[in-house]
Amino acid sequence: MSKLKIRFIVTLLCFSLIGIIIFQLFWVKKAISEKKQQIRISASEIFNIVANKIDIFIDYESFIKKTNTETIDSILKSEFKKRDIYLKYEFALVSGLVDEKLLPAHSLGFTDDMISISSLKKTIALADYNGDIKWVTLYMNFPDKDKFILKSYWILFLIPFLFSLIIISTFTATIMIILRQKRISDIKTDFINNMTHEFKTPIATISLAVDAINNPKVIDDKEQIKNYTRIIKEENIRMNTHVEQVLQMSLLDKKDFNLNLQSIDMNDIVLRAIDKIKLIIDKREGCINLDLNAANTIIKGDENHLLTVLINLLDNANKYSPEKPEIIVSTKNSNNMFVVSVKDNGIGMSKEHLSKIFDKFYRVTTGNVQNVKGFGLGLSYSKAIILAHNGTISVISNSDGKSGEKGSTFNIQFPLEVV
Repeated sequence: MSKLKIRFIVTLLCFSLIGIIIFQLFWVKKAISEKKQQIRISASEIFNIVANKIDIFIDYESFIKKTNTETIDSILKSEFKKRDIYLKYEFALVSGLVDEKLLPAHSLGFTDDMISISSLKKTIALADYNGDIKWVTLYMNFPDKDKFILKSYWILFLIPFLFSLIIISTFTATIMIILRQKRISDIKTDFINNMTHEFKTPIATISLAVDAINNPKVIDDKEQIKNYTRIIKEENIRMNTHVEQVLQMSLLDKKDFNLNLQSIDMNDIVLRAIDKIKLIIDKREGCINLDLNAANTIIKGDENHLLTVLINLLDNANKYSPEKPEIIVSTKNSNNMFVVSVKDNGIGMSKEHLSKIFDKFYRVTTGNVQNVKGFGLGLSYSKAIILAHNGTISVISNSDGKSGEKGSTFNIQFPLEVV
């Protein structure tokens, strides 16, 4: 899948997700607004019923005498219950128009400051014994109206939230799967290209050597024949090595490999690995410095696999050193462990590469290492073998030279054999 298609899919999913969330929020907001309107209408109807029932008093004195908190509260409770509304309310009767005074008929929670914020009110004109007009206002307030609505409609918040969470999780998982598949596809393409290149060169060399041997001018020249057969043998070994690498990784993936564990001297393995790589280092006018300080060097391990691991590390140290390679191989003991370090003066690696170098098929493709050959299997194989021996591998690297010496240092630890 191309990057353009991935971006299009991601953009489409983002717009869809945002649209769904906005729609859900709009729907919840509308539902709450309708609920508020419903409560407002019901409360207004109840308020008018209460107000009408206390209009039946003609004179102020009778009104004050017979209208009390219990009477009003009883009417309110009855009317709210009929409408299946269980909303907390506060009410009060207040006398006067300008200098308002709280009358005894009021709920316990009603305070003077609620007069100015009450949502419902109705003023009644009553005459006293002297015929003067007395003004009485009925106030009603709902202090927990918003909390009541939220409590009644909590499911409206919960369900959209859960659906949004599911959508976001699915969206994130989809993007990760798409990117992972893209990365796998790129790795596969790179691997096929690398493998084709690695096999094409020795095949072409063998073909040329065979053609040269069949040349009438060469066929009777034993020295030339010997030289060409040597080339054919070397290229055949090279192809066989590549095939073995691929097969080894296949076995490691299936965990279908058997370690031939025996007591081995790791210093001896280190020396043998250096001996196999030394000619290549010498050819590049490089050097390998040894610092074997480990007193206890015996571990339980597979000789062939561990030898391959060290050769891989030394080979990488050589390949990723653009100039004359200077490699330091050291051993030591630490906390009942055998520790071997391979340090080079190469180009080093950035933090981005350090987190991926042990991934299968991963190869650093920046700077001067674009032309380094291989399948990207060496470090992945090495880590698998080290873990199979209950060991650990870590790397310290510096690619800019600002925070220390430029290059990489691989540290491997194996548990010592218990005697």
